[in-house]
Amino acid sequence: MGTSSTSRRAFLRNALGVVVVAGTSPLTILGRVIPEIMTRSGNMLVAVYTIELEDYPDLAEAGGSIRLTSPEQLMLNPDHVNFSFDDVIFPIAITRVAVSGADMFKAVSTYCTHGFGYEIGPYNAEKDEFVCPHNHSTFRADGSHVDKPGTPPVGDLRKFPVIYDAGAGTLTLEQVLQVSGIDEAAELPSRPFLDQNYPNPFNPSTMIRYGLPAAMHVRMSLHTIVGEEMKVVLDEYREAGIHMIDLRADDLPSGMYFYKLQTRQGTLARRLTVAK
Repeated sequence: MGTSSTSRRAFLRNALGVVVVAGTSPLTILGRVIPEIMTRSGNMLVAVYTIELEDYPDLAEAGGSIRLTSPEQLMLNPDHVNFSFDDVIFPIAITRVAVSGADMFKAVSTYCTHGFGYEIGPYNAEKDEFVCPHNHSTFRADGSHVDKPGTPPVGDLRKFPVIYDAGAGTLTLEQVLQVSGIDEAAELPSRPFLDQNYPNPFNPSTMIRYGLPAAMHVRMSLHTIVGEEMKVVLDEYREAGIHMIDLRADDLPSGMYFYKLQTRQGTLARRLTVAK
């Protein structure tokens, strides 16, 4: 795997824990914030991360694949933040699948979706696949699951849109979400709120932001459009403040649903769309 340039490494070191300006409001994000650009879509902070291809010679030819594995780069993948173990890492894998074209690079999480804490194996260019070493779940370079006899029915890997800029010689990963919460010093909401999920429509995951004016029990559930409860997303006591939930829909068919937030101060609901 290639290594980042000195200037880029310096930037990443200096970027840790800083205040990020999103739109017109500066917000301090808990944890280590690495992406070079943060934009705002509604109330959702969305990270964008750019790498220089000259730093990664393995991506010079079709079939090449790298993993972003420095401590800073690992924080780009929400799966690593949420599910990492002491002896296992879940970087983002970037693979070149074609010699040319707008869609020649793919980026996916290496966290296997069968959910037992396994990182998928190295990319096999001849077969165009990643394979989990635990139960042989198989995925294409774009993260789509390959149904094979003797393997469990699991969802696709988390995917990150990639933009290739031939003139600049860069790859930009979009929809890299780095929000684990808002600074505790930020003003508390005056009442519970529930934001629209982002991205929407989505597949396989989306982020939901909600806020509480005081510590209380919270229940969030996902329902069909006719009201049938499909899953309980959250059912626990939470502290006052702004909270984020990473909702996955690997087990849900395409369609429109609504998610409902219930607290002692009432019920809030919004619609979302799964698009597979």
